[in-house]
Amino acid sequence: GLVGAAPAAVYIESAAGTAAGGKTGLTATVVGILFLLILFLSPLAYLVPVYATAPALMYVGLLMLSNVT
Repeated sequence: GLVGAAPAAVYIESAAGTAAGGKTGLTATVVGILFLLILFLSPLAYLVPVYATAPALMYVGLLMLSNVT
């Protein structure tokens, strides 16, 4: 936090880094740098047609459903 206290909220980016095996504060730093990099590369996503992303989204949805038991 700003005054040296622990943060009251957990960002999903930090949780994703921890779930992937990160154990130190360096994990959050690397994830933050990668998110900044993606920010500049995001206009490239507009080059992919919407209908081309639908199968990938459906596959991710199926993977998410397979984790629900």
